[in-house]
Amino acid sequence: MPDQLELNLVTAEDRRSRWRGIIVAAIFLAGLALRVWGLKWALPAVIHHDERNVALSVLKGLFSGNLCPQFYYYPSLSVLSHYLAASAAYIVGNASGLFAKLTDLRVQDYLPYARLISALSGALTVLVVTKTAMAIRKDAAIPAAVVSAFGSLSTLHSHYATPDASLVLFIQLALLFAMLSIERESMRLNAWAAAFSAVAASFKYTGVLAIIPVLIAACTIKSSLRRRTRLAIPAVVATVVFAALNIGAIFDLPTLFDHLRFEALHYFKAGNLGIINTASENPGGIVFHLRAMLGDIGYIAAGFALFGIIVSFTFRSGRRYLAVAMTFAIPHLILFSSARAAFPRNILPVTPILTVFAGVAIAWFVASFKTTSVRPKVAVLTMAF
Repeated sequence: MPDQLELNLVTAEDRRSRWRGIIVAAIFLAGLALRVWGLKWALPAVIHHDERNVALSVLKGLFSGNLCPQFYYYPSLSVLSHYLAASAAYIVGNASGLFAKLTDLRVQDYLPYARLISALSGALTVLVVTKTAMAIRKDAAIPAAVVSAFGSLSTLHSHYATPDASLVLFIQLALLFAMLSIERESMRLNAWAAAFSAVAASFKYTGVLAIIPVLIAACTIKSSLRRRTRLAIPAVVATVVFAALNIGAIFDLPTLFDHLRFEALHYFKAGNLGIINTASENPGGIVFHLRAMLGDIGYIAAGFALFGIIVSFTFRSGRRYLAVAMTFAIPHLILFSSARAAFPRNILPVTPILTVFAGVAIAWFVASFKTTSVRPKVAVLTMAF
């Protein structure tokens, strides 16, 4: 009899897992469709300056035959994704008779291909967020997937051929693997987290902040290795991966440093250190970014996220993810709240973290109403009020 009961429980859990997977897959496809729809938005006008700046540099390099245009205001993968998109657009256009020669290619001809990369990255982020929420609480997968798939700001920037969507994807992968490395006490997973942080930095230089939680996770892993060795492993992996992906810049350090210096002075010279009303172009300071972050997932989901942070303290995985996530989110918010100018897209790497906690909170609410105990219901009603 006990064996039969255990078999029934296993069968029920398998059935729940199967349905959970089907629902998450449907949400992923809906999120992907939402991002793929409208890839030709605003064309032939190119509104976003990041699209225009990279696109003009890439076309100049393609037309001259120079695959390294010495354009280091953006890391290598931002430029490489445009190169691949432009090449694909020319191959398709040439085969269909649209382009007779390479110089017939225009920015508006290949941007939909480049935007497709952002759309795929944005949709894949939904799966990473879902997996992260499941690592904390299995029934948090579906609500986290819903909130992530239909975030307004993240969906909008999945329609641009900019590095933001890809940056978010690899930062979330770095955070997930950093948490799993602590859970499973695995330096191999930690090394993967370091590699993902390097890929993120190769889409946008500020992605380098993702190495902070990876290094902290390495320190907390129980291992026979000395702490210095545990820190060295992810540091070396991240450095090697970043150097390999940005090999052109490594061999042209004077130009790289000159471009980095220009970007730093342009965005942070007149920074306000997050203090409200101390910079003309970013008067809101950190308040601006917090409002943009809450607005991305919606204020209701943001309320759930704040409660989810509290709920996560009751789970060991939740506490570990909270520690990993905050060591990235806080430096990131401080950095961009100190910038001279404020852009809502700068909070995109942080909103998936709130999405995870929102999923945890929603799952906790649902489970509380299913239980026969009165105390959880009182807590739910109090929180709702």
